[in-house]
Amino acid sequence: MVWVYDAQCGLYETHALSALVVEALSRDMDEEEGDKRDGVARLFDLRFDHTGMPVVQSFSLSLSAWASGFMLRDGATLDELLEGGECGHDDLPEPSSEVQNPQSGFTGFNVISMGLSQWLAHEVERFHEHQELPSCQWLHALVIKVASYLNIPHHVVHPNTIARVRATRARKDQAQDRNESSEGLSSFYAADLQKITAAVERGDFGKGLRQFLDGGAVAKIRARVDVREEGNNHLLAEALSPKKMPKGRWPADHALAFSQQFAVNSIFSSLRNDAGLFSVNGPPGTGKTTLLRDIVAEVVTERASVLMKLGDEAFGSKSIVKIGEIAAPFYPLHESLRGFSIVVATNGNGAAENVTLEMPGRDAVPARVADRGSYFPELAEIVAGKSAWGLLAAPLGNRRNRTDFVSRFWWGQRSKRQESAAAQPMREHLRGLVSGDIAPRIDWGTAVARFKAALKHEAACRKRVSEAAEMPAKIAQLVSEAQQAECSLRDAEVEQFESRDSLSKAEIRLSELNGSLAKAEEHESHARDALARHEDFAPGLWHTLTTLGKARALWRSDREGLVTNLDIARSWVTQWRDQYSQLERLILDLRVSGARLNLRVGAATAHASKLRTLRAELESDLGRAMNQLGGAWLDVDMDQEQREHVTPWGEPRWLAAREEVFLAALDLHRAFFEAHPVQMAANLAIACDWLAGKRVDGNLVAPALESLCLVVPVVSATFASFPRMFAKAPRESIGYVLVDEGGQAQAAHVACAVWRARRTVIVGDPLQLEPVVTVPEGIESELARHYGVDTPWMPSWNSAQGLADLSSRFGTYLGTVPGDRLWVGCPLRLHRRCAPEMFRISNEVAYDGLMVFGTPARGDVPWPATAWYDVKATTSEGHWVDAEGQCLQTLIGDLLERGVAKDQVALISPFRDCAARLRRIARVFDLDAGKVGTVHTAQGKEADVVILILGGNPKSSGAKAWAASKPNLLNVAVSRGKKRLYVIGDRSLWRQHSYFSVMAHQLAVQVACVA
Repeated sequence: MVWVYDAQCGLYETHALSALVVEALSRDMDEEEGDKRDGVARLFDLRFDHTGMPVVQSFSLSLSAWASGFMLRDGATLDELLEGGECGHDDLPEPSSEVQNPQSGFTGFNVISMGLSQWLAHEVERFHEHQELPSCQWLHALVIKVASYLNIPHHVVHPNTIARVRATRARKDQAQDRNESSEGLSSFYAADLQKITAAVERGDFGKGLRQFLDGGAVAKIRARVDVREEGNNHLLAEALSPKKMPKGRWPADHALAFSQQFAVNSIFSSLRNDAGLFSVNGPPGTGKTTLLRDIVAEVVTERASVLMKLGDEAFGSKSIVKIGEIAAPFYPLHESLRGFSIVVATNGNGAAENVTLEMPGRDAVPARVADRGSYFPELAEIVAGKSAWGLLAAPLGNRRNRTDFVSRFWWGQRSKRQESAAAQPMREHLRGLVSGDIAPRIDWGTAVARFKAALKHEAACRKRVSEAAEMPAKIAQLVSEAQQAECSLRDAEVEQFESRDSLSKAEIRLSELNGSLAKAEEHESHARDALARHEDFAPGLWHTLTTLGKARALWRSDREGLVTNLDIARSWVTQWRDQYSQLERLILDLRVSGARLNLRVGAATAHASKLRTLRAELESDLGRAMNQLGGAWLDVDMDQEQREHVTPWGEPRWLAAREEVFLAALDLHRAFFEAHPVQMAANLAIACDWLAGKRVDGNLVAPALESLCLVVPVVSATFASFPRMFAKAPRESIGYVLVDEGGQAQAAHVACAVWRARRTVIVGDPLQLEPVVTVPEGIESELARHYGVDTPWMPSWNSAQGLADLSSRFGTYLGTVPGDRLWVGCPLRLHRRCAPEMFRISNEVAYDGLMVFGTPARGDVPWPATAWYDVKATTSEGHWVDAEGQCLQTLIGDLLERGVAKDQVALISPFRDCAARLRRIARVFDLDAGKVGTVHTAQGKEADVVILILGGNPKSSGAKAWAASKPNLLNVAVSRGKKRLYVIGDRSLWRQHSYFSVMAHQLAVQVACVA
């Protein structure tokens, strides 16, 4: 280890330079506008080695300062700036091939940066020749020289401070590197955004970026599903069906809560077989990291299924590729293995490392899993630098992280503390497998059999739980069928009654007809007999002649009457016989239909009885299932607060089975690449060359990453490192990009990652810390006006999380700001961090009651109760109120005496000058320096005790109004504390401001503890 000295040179006040730029842009800048993003910036960074010699390759020029200086040139326009900002600098030396091109996307900047770097190289050569070291005067002259080339007026640069210098210890092999803090000066975003803009213009972008850029479309707004609206409960139930649960889960003693599981299921329903973007809103303490782990577990499980099917067909034929000037073997992966790489992307290295260093740690899984140690735990400890259970993740991103990873993972470099570790580097391990000196830890056939068995057991458990989950629907169906059966029975019984009544009436009528028919037949017989007798007495010839025909005529007349009577009698008989026959047929039909109705009533009775029996049996089974599942039984229509505590279908045997599937999937991965050491060694060598910064062809980046993620499933990178690490990666070449803390990230920065991702999951909270935008508002507004950019798309107005939320189908509306409804993505609602007092403040000021309290009960501690220590402020130094500092020291002393651990006390303030004082006090009490600072440094951290020192000039309300302009700052501050929150400040002044009035109402007042 050697000392190095990192100098920030050419310090200037940002407001002074921005005022000149805005003036050059022909726009008057509001006084208020100029004050909001005040601060000190610098022209360039330069490292000096342990001898005091400048490190040429560490020179980093400020792109912002260059752009500002360009706009101060006579006649300069914004269009010229975006076209590259070229201007003549013939007096600068021609850069050699050893000078690195910053590839900023601005030719003018690149020329100045490389020219100045070459000039520095000449200066270093001169120092060595004359055996001299640079002096302060030399450095001051360099500042003036750089300012002149950048066209920065000299009066803007601090005249009395040449540079701010920080001395640190570095490894010898890293002493010549650029300091990480310099990365933001010459940002790679601009060039990458130009590249992506060109790609979008030619249609070369995927579904994820399209969703990201088009989230506020009217069609998407209409398709939104508010998860808090009871009318949408059926959609929640559908998404949480056991059939839609992932097969694998991260090993844990507790299952995911309702909202977490809903988010995970919805993510895979949306993205498993498709590209796109999904947004998750994660308020503080709601389990964002837990959710990300379950996503990782399922992706690994899915890839294991593909590996099992492919076996030896996973790799194509060997090919030879060029790495720089070196020929290297490469084995292309089967197409079905693409899309499983996972990159966790965050705004800063700390957040990225938090996620990827937590996953391999032994604390990330129960002891029963950590003790198994089958997935390279020893190598994982070397890579992570701490006790680990498996090689699950690695922090990459910046060059130092990538170099460290390759050195440890591939070459076996380790710290002195790790020298005794038995782990083999991956390169050596694979070579041993090839030579036969090392036997595979897990045989391929055994791993496949175990994975198949785990899948089979999980499927059986899923079937059992699915059947239980389907019981209410089946019972509802039975109830519906029973109602229909009862209706059918009633209808049949009515018809039966009516049929019997009709039969009875018909039989009575038949009897009546029988009497009438008999009378008609008797009448017919009499008429026939009368006619026959009349025929017998027909007059003879003599009688006819003697009566001159009168007798015959009279006889004929009487005969006609008798014939008529007979005809009438016959017609009545015919009519009655017809009616009788019809009635007989009707009675027969009624008897037949009656018999059928009897059968129908019997069947309907039996069916209704059977359904009642089945329903009773199912209800009994349901009762047993509900008792067995207990808190895992899901009823989406239950009270929402109770519902959030449910672990949907988290039946212990099924949870264990899903956990075993994931662990078996990991073993199958290890068995796979131990069964293919030649191919894996070749591909991982290329991956490590890529990470080390060697020239790797662009079409190898995606397969190199996929090959690396076969061994290390998750890698992380900052957004700032994406344009360099993935410079050659084409669109949708990364399987999953998981964005953590998306609320802190600028949308433009995240777009670089989204373009390269097939699937993007953005997790964060727009109501916690917002993106840090250093461009002064006046310049930002003028740029937006010039290019016709609407306000919601300005960096200071919307975060990446905010844009992603707009595209989210699932989400909810929050009414935190009066008169305004904010749509947030799929929300995590169960809060498990803070004590009730802090929870209530956060939930009221920021979330419109969205969160549900779920912090487990903790044992009582003999500490002062959460309270507001009211310190009346009369004077201050800047924002620091000395009386508050005295109260703070008294309180800290009391807490430490009562047994509060020093590393569990966080000191935070809204203001930087207060934070500086807090660091001094923390050193006095030996507190954890990582938990001391401004509220903006506190997100992602937590402590048992949080002390919020408000400060603020008592004679001015401007700073307080700034702190209270949005709920974000106070929300972050109060939600860091797990057990106690102590607020120190003038209550009468702060309670007048939005959100702080809520805190004043919620917290008890304590008399100030000023010594």
